Order: sequence, then C-alpha cells, then structure tokens
Amino acid sequence: MNIILSKRCDVHGCTVKKPFNSIEDRQAHFTTTHKIHRPNHCPIEECTRHSNGFTTLGKLVEHIKVEHDPPKCTFDHCDFRSLGNVMVGHVQRMHRQGNGWECKLPGCEGSKSGFTYDRFRSHVFSHGIGNWSYSQLWAVDRGDKSFILDGTFVTCKHCSESRAPSGQNEASKDGTA
Repeated sequence: MNIILSKRCDVHGCTVKKPFNSIEDRQAHFTTTHKIHRPNHCPIEECTRHSNGFTTLGKLVEHIKVEHDPPKCTFDHCDFRSLGNVMVGHVQRMHRQGNGWECKLPGCEGSKSGFTYDRFRSHVFSHGIGNWSYSQLWAVDRGDKSFILDGTFVTCKHCSESRAPSGQNEASKDGTA
C-alpha cells in the first residue's frame, strides 16, 4: 500500500483531499469529522446531537448535564443524574432496594440510600468514624447507637446540606443537633 494513500481520508464525499501528516492525524479526523465515528448519541430525539453524536462518552455526559438538566437519582446520598433507562441500570448497580445498607446515625435517620456494603463503609467514614468492623456497621444499619463511645461525630455532607439548620454539622449522643 502506498504510504501517501494510507494517510488520506477514504470516506466517500469527504472534502479533505490532501494527505494527513500521520496515521494518527487521519484517525483524529475520522473521529471528529465523520458522524459514523460519533457513537455516543444524545437520547433526546429532538436534539441535534441525537443524530450527530459525540466522539467520547464524557462529551455526551457533559452535553446532557448542560443542555438537558437530567433528573437526579431519587436515593439519598447520591448525586447521579441521567436520562432514560440509564437511571434504571444505575439503581440496579448502586442501590439495593429493600436489602441495602441504611445509615441510622443522627442526621441520617429516615434517609433512603440502599447502599452497597462498600459504599456504606465509605459513607460511615464520612461521619468522621474510622474503620469499623462488620458488626459495628451492621449495628449502624439497625439503628443501634450504643457502641458510639464518645458520642460526637460529623453529620455527613448530604444530610448537613439537606436537613440540618445552617451552621450546624455536629450531632450529639442523644441525636439532637
């Protein structure tokens, strides 16, 4: 194969006729110019980007956030936003409805998060509590506060923003803020 020909765009109807400096430049041209190489399409049919997609998934996600203001996940402690059936997959992967872990530390009582075990451990850590054993985490999930030794810990960011009066971020042993 002629090296010059291999550096030319071979898409029928393309207006770029001169060879590219490198095979990588030609590939970049394909990805940014020809819609057949834009596999990430906006799910909103009325949007111009529904037929003329994006080269990367990241660009599509940014477009959706800026242009379409997608709804937020209905679970507490989750900032995920999406359109269409992507949310269904997110809920199935990230939240365990009915059998997930729930934080019942003061400030989080009544929240609906459906944490997976790993996300629950991470969440409890956001309260300023270090590495706890499985049995201690299980007690938090069940609402048993008797194992909290010093009685004071930080309210998680989500709950302090959505529930606590402004200026308060500490919870006391008896659950009052």
